[in-house]
Amino acid sequence: MVIITYTMLRMVILPALRFDLVLFGIFIDINVDTQFIMLVLAALLMAAGADWLIQSHPSHPKGAPTLKHWIIPAMASLAAGAILAGIPEGPILWIGLPLASILLMAVLVAEFVAYDPEDPRRILTVIILTGLSYFLLLGVMYAIQASELRAVYAVPLSFLSSLAIGWRLLKLSRPGTSVFVYSAVLAMVVAETVWALHYWPIPPLRTGLLFCLVMYLGKSLVEAMLAQRLDRSRWQELGVFTSIALASVLLLT
Repeated sequence: MVIITYTMLRMVILPALRFDLVLFGIFIDINVDTQFIMLVLAALLMAAGADWLIQSHPSHPKGAPTLKHWIIPAMASLAAGAILAGIPEGPILWIGLPLASILLMAVLVAEFVAYDPEDPRRILTVIILTGLSYFLLLGVMYAIQASELRAVYAVPLSFLSSLAIGWRLLKLSRPGTSVFVYSAVLAMVVAETVWALHYWPIPPLRTGLLFCLVMYLGKSLVEAMLAQRLDRSRWQELGVFTSIALASVLLLT
């Protein structure tokens, strides 16, 4: 169904709608077109698919929430759809559609496997989902910076995407712990960093990598604190990693 939705981007043309709002003295214009509607529909379909899949897991209690398993599939479908929407019709598009289908199916399978903490395959799937989460965060941050959105749009979008991804990352590493407050704090730190660097003349890829580094460091600190391992050696380890990662980002981008 998701791939059909991507295909309909080329076939269906809906009337575009524009909404003009004034919020706290700030003029906000919102455009709703065919691409926006189809990509949102694809994300909702992926979320529904993830919900159905997790509900069918043998270890899943009946009626238990599955929200955390929606995030990566939904965001992956948005990213895949945005990429496919920018590809002109031709062989590349028809190769991209089945590849996107395989990728999204793999994400759903990974979420299914990662659900059970006792599954021996969970370690590998958690690594895959963690890497994909950071890649999606990088893509979102790159898109926000490259599109040169005003700060009134960029900061809230950065906060929401960081909140969703940060929450999922912490849930992957601490499945039985309430981590929403920690993920909200992480999202605020990332959003504040976005605000601070928004008008600096920095390439979008570099800023996206910097924001991912902020998320990684914040997540590592939260995990160490929850595990009661935030000692001197951990601070030294994070300091060395931050120095190397920051130098790499600045020199290689």
